[in-house]
Amino acid sequence: AEVYIKLGDYEGDVFAEYEKSLKYYNWALDHFKATKDTVGINETNHAIANRYKDAGFYAEAIQLLKNLATFYDKKNNLNKLAQVYFDLNQTHKARGDHDLSIEYLTMTLDLNKQLNDTNLLIKILFDKILSFENSYELDSALVTAFQTFNISSQFENRELSAKSLFHIGYINKLKKDYVKALKYLNKSLNILPYQPFSE
Repeated sequence: AEVYIKLGDYEGDVFAEYEKSLKYYNWALDHFKATKDTVGINETNHAIANRYKDAGFYAEAIQLLKNLATFYDKKNNLNKLAQVYFDLNQTHKARGDHDLSIEYLTMTLDLNKQLNDTNLLIKILFDKILSFENSYELDSALVTAFQTFNISSQFENRELSAKSLFHIGYINKLKKDYVKALKYLNKSLNILPYQPFSE
């Protein structure tokens, strides 16, 4: 069943073949149901929900995610619940429902205050940066991008540091401060150079 999940991930992530991806996930789901593997069922349903979101089937994704939220809430599994809330935020945002997106992002942040999960915090902050950029709240985007850079630097995560610096450069470009934009974009490249044909 785990092989089917990996194949489903591969088809969806690499080729954007959502129908094939969902077929593999459903085969895995059938196996987990037959073996009464609750963890496998829930993780596969979570993968299916995210693939539905990618394919534009927002109502189906939201229904699955809400069912998972109810399950994890009853089991008091805060780590999984926080991830489901974050994905509900992403799905509502993709659907264009920004009020519900913000509501679920706030719920994720509230849970993360208890969990203190740095990886989740960084995902939340990058989500906020993109939202601020899209709504042209550039000062808020810049503050959040610097916050993300500081956190990723503390944990010596080169990829996230470079991504943070990229956003700082991009936001400065949007603000028409081209000198700062170039400065931060070059810093981003220095940390993680672009290698289109790297092995």
